[in-house]
Amino acid sequence: MTVTYLPTKAGAGAIILCLSGDTKPVVGQTYETLVETDTGLDFHWNGAAWVVTPTGGGTVTTVSVTTANGVSGSVANPTTTPAITLTLGAITPSSVAASGNVTGANLGNITPVNLDGNGTHVLLGNGTFGTVPGGSGAWAALGNTTTSGNATSVTFSSISSSYNTLAIIGMGRSSTSAGTATVFMQFNGDTGSNYNSQLAGGSNASAVIAATGGTSFRAGDFAGASATANYAGNLELKIPGYTLTTFFKNWSGVSYVAATNGAGGSVMESNGGQWGNTTAVNAIKLFPPGADHFVDGTTFWLYGIL
Repeated sequence: MTVTYLPTKAGAGAIILCLSGDTKPVVGQTYETLVETDTGLDFHWNGAAWVVTPTGGGTVTTVSVTTANGVSGSVANPTTTPAITLTLGAITPSSVAASGNVTGANLGNITPVNLDGNGTHVLLGNGTFGTVPGGSGAWAALGNTTTSGNATSVTFSSISSSYNTLAIIGMGRSSTSAGTATVFMQFNGDTGSNYNSQLAGGSNASAVIAATGGTSFRAGDFAGASATANYAGNLELKIPGYTLTTFFKNWSGVSYVAATNGAGGSVMESNGGQWGNTTAVNAIKLFPPGADHFVDGTTFWLYGIL
C-alpha cells in the first residue's frame, strides 16, 4: 500500500493520495481529503468514515417536448444545442381560476360557462371571469338554436341547475296552414296529460280567453304559412324555481304575432301554465302543431336568471 500525504496550506488539512485497493487511513479531522488516483474519486472524512464527495455534475444526452393539454412543440438540435419551439393548440387546462380577465381578439362570441357549480362565477361574453354583472336577477345565456332542414321541434336538454329562473325567447314562423300557428311546449320529455294552460289576449279587435289541458302547453303563437312573407311571431317565457322539487312547475309569458299588414292582422297573448310534476326541469321541447315544421331561420334562446 502506498499512501501519499500532499502538503497543503496551513489549516487546510491533508490531501491523501492512494489506490482504490489500499486500506484508507483513519483520521480525526473533517477537513481531510482523500483521492483514489486509479479511479479519480474524491472522498472526504465525515468524522467516522471516508465518503465520496458529490461532484454535482451530469450529462444531458437529448432534449424533447411532450405534448399535453393542447401544448406541443419541436426541438432542433436535440443532442447538441437544443432550440425549443412551442405550438399552442386548443388549450385544455385541468382547472380555471374564476377571476381575472381574458384578453385578445374575437371574444364577443364567448358563451357564458358556469365555473363553480353555483352560477356565481361564469366566463362572460366579454372574456371576463367573474360574477355575472348585476348579481341577483342577471341573465346568462345557456344556449340557442336556429332551425334548418324543416325542423319539427327544438329541444334544450341537460339544462344547468345553477340558476333561479329559466327564460326562453323565440322568434319565427311555422308551416301550419293558417295566418297564426300555436307553439307548444313540453318538459323533460313528458308526453302524458300533465299540462294545463291559460291565455288571455286579443286577436285583431276581439278579446280572447281560453283554458286548455292535455299533453303539452300552449306557449304562444308564431306566424303561419298564410301570413305575409317575412312576418314572424315572437314569445318570451319564464319558468321560476325550475330546480325546486316541492311544488308543481308554473310558467308565464307573452307572445305577439302579426299575420297581415294593418291593424286587423295581429294576435297578442299573455300565457301561463302548470306542469303536474315536482321534478326539476332539465329539458324543454318546443314544437308546432301535428306534423308541421318550423320555417328555417326560426330561433330560440335559453337563459338562466340568478
